[in-house]
Formats: sequence, structure tokens, C-alpha cells
Amino acid sequence: MSATIWNDVYMRKNFEDSGIIPSNGGWTSSPDIIPNGTDLISDPVNTLINNWNGPDVGKATALYQPNYFYVRAKNLSTVATMAKIELFYCPSHLFLFPSLWRDNQLLTSDGQTFVQASAANAGDVMVPNQPFTLIPTDTEHHCLISRVITGQHPNPLPQDGDIADMNALAVYIQSNPNMAWRNVEFVSKDIPTFNRTFHVETGNEDCQIMIFLECKNVNGSSVSFSCGTPIPSGPDAGKNISLSETQVTQDSMSLGTQIFSIPKNFSATVNYSYFNKTPVQKGWEVNFHAVLMVSQASDLHATATPISELGNGHPLVANSMEKGILVGSIFTIGN
Repeated sequence: MSATIWNDVYMRKNFEDSGIIPSNGGWTSSPDIIPNGTDLISDPVNTLINNWNGPDVGKATALYQPNYFYVRAKNLSTVATMAKIELFYCPSHLFLFPSLWRDNQLLTSDGQTFVQASAANAGDVMVPNQPFTLIPTDTEHHCLISRVITGQHPNPLPQDGDIADMNALAVYIQSNPNMAWRNVEFVSKDIPTFNRTFHVETGNEDCQIMIFLECKNVNGSSVSFSCGTPIPSGPDAGKNISLSETQVTQDSMSLGTQIFSIPKNFSATVNYSYFNKTPVQKGWEVNFHAVLMVSQASDLHATATPISELGNGHPLVANSMEKGILVGSIFTIGN
């Protein structure tokens, strides 16, 4: 195969990969598939653009918890372009024939099979603003495989049997700059006692929502919650519904209290986790609540509750004169 330079969006197989075809060097540690563990990146676009030249910032992947995987790419064409990126996983296998992973697609928190980003100029780094999500439930080694789709190169996946031997697999890996691979390291440290996943939909009107975790009889334990899909528009555009693992320091308290302006038709999944610390108390509860904020002009204002009575004395609401209505709760209650 004679060497040439790719003329479209690509993802690197290693830091030295400049888009030359065929590629050379290692290909199982792409720096453009970024495992970020259970943490969300608050400004993924600027953070991962600025980090293009390294170092590798990938983190270990935690078992039994929601993990977030970011991707990025670079435009090597001479025109503005839009790219979609998909992410697949392959369970433990030495040879990554597409038939082993083509049906194992990761989703975003809002249920999409792809993320996308645009580039106005040649050489622009392209970073989608939300990650893919995976809650691993076994300790097997996995590999992640990314696929870049553009108008110039739709990049269809091989069908079963198209790559039937090792020579064909080697050619596929070396000749597709719009594919990338990365091995994933699983760790079993700090496995949560439980993890809950639920769906959030706002309906056909914009709204202000206060969310928080209410914790009872779990003093000394820890809780967290996260949603990988950022709020898409409005005054809170780009913000994530999230609370990093935080210790509960009282017998009864709320944590993660936040008020978000959420646009209509927002739809995503939220995960929350509880990490118990012995001795476990009887009758413990960890409950996720959502309160609709009610303005004085609303017909609901007269029957709404002061939010100071809904937020367990959190500083955000303790002295507030605003009102709200509890519109959603997910309960987890221990024996």
C-alpha cells in the first residue's frame, strides 16, 4: 500500500498518527477515545481541544457505576464539515473482527447512538459536547471502537464475513483513519451499594426545576448522581445535572440541591448511587426529588409549597421566599 494523507475527519490511533494511510505504530490506545470514569467534564469542548497534543487524560472505568466516554476528531479536509461519531464495545477478544462488536453500540444519556461536532476550517479539532455512557457489570477486558461518519465518507461497517482472515483485519485497521480503537481498564474500587437509573422528560414547555437527593439514616455514607447530556439551551445551557461522590454528614440532610432552567422536550437518563459505610443504619433512605418552581404569576402559586420546606434546610433554599411543587421522586428505602 502506498502512503497517502487522509482528506477528511479522522481520529488518531496514537499521538503520532497524522492521518497517513496506511497508519503505523500502536492502534489500541487512541487518545481520541477518552474514558473519564464516573466524572463529567464541565467544559468538554474547550478542555479536549486544548489537550489535543497530550498528555493522555483517560481514566480507569469503574464497575457497576455510570462511566462517561468522550470522543474527539480532527478535520483534515479543506472545507467546513460536520461529523457524527459512534462508539462500540467489544468484550474480551484478542482479534477485533467487526462481527464481534458491530451490534454493541453505546448510547448517550439522551438515548442517541451518535454524537456530532462541526469544523469550520482545515485543521480544526472537533469535540462533541456530551459523552457516551456505560455501566459495566463484568470484569472482562473490553475494547472501545469509534466510527466517524461524514458526508464525504459515510464509512459503512463491514458485514459479517467481509473480514474473514487476519490479513483483511490488518488492512482494515491500517487503512481507515475514520476508525479508532482503545482498550479499557476496569477497576472494582468503591463499588456502590446500589445504582439507580431513571428517565427525565420535561414535556412541551420550558420549566425551572429544583433537584436534590434526600438522605436519611445514612450518616457517614456517600451519594452521587449524574446525567451525561448537558442542558441544550437557555440560561443554563451546557450545565450538567450532577453531584460528584459526596459524604453524608448528618442523619437527615439533602445534597446536590440545584435549580435548573430546562427547555421543553429535554429528555435524558439520570443515574444516582449510594455507597454505604458500615454500620448500616435501619430504615435508611436515599431519594431523588424534583420540584417545579412556581412563579407568583402562576395559577399554581396559591397551592405551592415554600421551597424552604422542601429542601431540608439547604443553604440554597433555607431563606428563600420562592415556592414549588414536588412533581417527581425516585425512592430507595432500606430495611
